[in-house]
Amino acid sequence: MYLLTSDILNDVNTADSENKKPVVVWSDQLLTGLDDIDDQHRKLLDMINELGRLQACDTSLVELINVYGKLKDYTRYHFQHEEDLMNAWPVNETNKVEHFKAHHDFIERIGQIDRLIESHPSYVVDHLLAFQLKWLIHHISDMDALMAVEVLALQAGKALQSIARKPRAMANKDQVNNSINDLYDGIETRSLEVLDLNVLLQAEIARRKQAVEDAQLAVLVFDNSSKAMTVTNADNEIIAVNPAFTQLTGYLPEEVMGMNPGILSSGRHDQAFYQQMWESLDATGHWDGELWNRHKNGEIFAEGLSINTIYKKDGSVDRRVSVFSDITQKKLDEEKIAQQAVELKQLADMTIELNIKLSQEIAVKNRLFSIIAHDLRSPFTILLGLSDRMFKKADTLSKEKLSAQASSINRVAKNVFTALENLLEWSHSQLDGEKIDIQKVPLGEIVDATLDLLHPVADAKGIAITNNIQNDYILADYHYLLTVLRNLVSNAIKFTNQGGTIDISSQTTGTMVDIAVSDTGTGISENIIDKLFAIDQKTTTLGTGNEKGSGLGLPLCAELVKKMGGVIKVESTHGTGSRFVFSLPVAPQP
Repeated sequence: MYLLTSDILNDVNTADSENKKPVVVWSDQLLTGLDDIDDQHRKLLDMINELGRLQACDTSLVELINVYGKLKDYTRYHFQHEEDLMNAWPVNETNKVEHFKAHHDFIERIGQIDRLIESHPSYVVDHLLAFQLKWLIHHISDMDALMAVEVLALQAGKALQSIARKPRAMANKDQVNNSINDLYDGIETRSLEVLDLNVLLQAEIARRKQAVEDAQLAVLVFDNSSKAMTVTNADNEIIAVNPAFTQLTGYLPEEVMGMNPGILSSGRHDQAFYQQMWESLDATGHWDGELWNRHKNGEIFAEGLSINTIYKKDGSVDRRVSVFSDITQKKLDEEKIAQQAVELKQLADMTIELNIKLSQEIAVKNRLFSIIAHDLRSPFTILLGLSDRMFKKADTLSKEKLSAQASSINRVAKNVFTALENLLEWSHSQLDGEKIDIQKVPLGEIVDATLDLLHPVADAKGIAITNNIQNDYILADYHYLLTVLRNLVSNAIKFTNQGGTIDISSQTTGTMVDIAVSDTGTGISENIIDKLFAIDQKTTTLGTGNEKGSGLGLPLCAELVKKMGGVIKVESTHGTGSRFVFSLPVAPQP
């Protein structure tokens, strides 16, 4: 620290006593003769006065630190400017070194103040103002004044050796002042150290006060928590319980002190359960879960438990804190919900099964209606045609022709009735779900039954049907096979012109019998062949006699043949006819 001349100090102290506004008043005795240096000195004193004014007005910490930062930055700028000036002129080297050292020491002292200003701004600002003001005024009146004398002389062209030196008596006085200043500077340094210790002491006091408050809060939480709590030591012995523990378990504190928490065990959990719990505690210091424990009166209750470990500095276990609550009702509710979920799933499964069964039954009934409609359409058409023709020509026909027409109508009606009876009997058997009855079936007999029904239809169009069926026995469902043959022969009649021919034949190949229905009809276009057996693409075309169809016959045939373990295919050339072939297994010989 540096001493001030008495007249300048008087100005400083007088100004400082008048409501701290300003801290110091500029004096011309501080002029160095270097205009830029003097302007910077004035600005530094203005900034010191501003910092003092803000501190006296209890300004916020943020604003104080902001102004302090500006003062610090401008001081560094001023020092750099002085050093650049002294480096630019060949001033006395000893004086320059001392000057630069003074700058360095000041910056170092400011660094000490930086560490303390945020925690104790008011105290530090007071110290900073006193230190910086006294140091700056002495620095200006001593070192800066000497620097100015040398620089101004050099700028005037004088030799450095010609510059007047201080009288010996003045030099001796300066030595005394410097010694006192060094002593004062040491006191200032120690005051900063004491301040630093005071800050640390205040922080420790605050920390301990907070620790006491935290401990008191922890006790309040422990005693007033609605959840049961236990504290155990490293040996898993209970050392503390809260009132909620007694309320939940029925045990008084003195009954469980020093006991293992296992006294609450219900016996419902095996060794593996507790082993997993301890493995988690040892590995992570934490465990969360649910378990069943026993009340003092013997009642079993479910609890949600959370255990956390408190460690010592060396990493060993110090305490374990357990927090738990009664979740018995929650568990009962969960079990009820789980049971209801099972029942709902069963109900949903039953609904799905019923829907599937219903869909299957609807599909069966739809298929039955399709089969009945398809199989009876052609015979009824012929029957209606014959009866209509006989009705219209009854007056012109001879008795013999009327008898022949009536005989034809009677034969067709009987065949239709037989077919209808068979269809109705089969349909009735299918109402409870589609059933397939694979058995040994005489192929020739089924072909004959088919032709008995459809011959009148072919005769009406002048179509000759040839039966080349071998006396084969195949494995098939009688009604399925009859439906397939009726559909294929009916379609052949439908798409064959007047005077055409139809051939029905069979051939055994290995374990399969190929049954073919060929005609000399119109044939099938290539773009239609691939769609014939597709259930989702209805393909219907008027017959050669403008007969209508439903488009369901061939897809139905393909489905029934597949269910009987066979396959169906078609060979056709547009304009020359078609050949439908389906294969079914040969019946084993007895």
